[in-house]
Amino acid sequence: MAMTFFTISNPRPKTPARSPILTKPTYAFDFDKVTGRKVLVQTGETNIFEEIQMFKDECNIYNIIRRYELGDTGILHKVNSQYVDTLGQPKTLQEALNLSLKLKNNFNSLKPEVRQAFGNDFNQFIKNVADGTVVDILKGFDKPAAENIVKENTDE
Repeated sequence: MAMTFFTISNPRPKTPARSPILTKPTYAFDFDKVTGRKVLVQTGETNIFEEIQMFKDECNIYNIIRRYELGDTGILHKVNSQYVDTLGQPKTLQEALNLSLKLKNNFNSLKPEVRQAFGNDFNQFIKNVADGTVVDILKGFDKPAAENIVKENTDE
């Protein structure tokens, strides 16, 4: 088997580059008339180059610097920063699921009258715990039991 060495006088054969894909399909959900299930249907095509060019001026570093020099400090931080104490929060998905299961079991162990105050809906109960209105709802029930419910579900 003969080996071929490519040099300046014997260059590697050139293959033309394939043409770039200039469009991408856009999709939307639709319902199948026969089965009634949701299906993904192509609704059209988007020109990628035109979409990129729409944001050209916003991404140009010189335009960003010019806006900052003119006093627009909002250009640098589009999202407000927040400091949140997450020390007692779950660190993994498994911990979050375990916490959710524990809270659901706590809710299911409540007296039927207390669960009825939340429409027997665990999600409504969690919403009320999160916004602090659970204490107002539980005022009509046994006071020590109500305090234990709030303490168990907010100390996690």
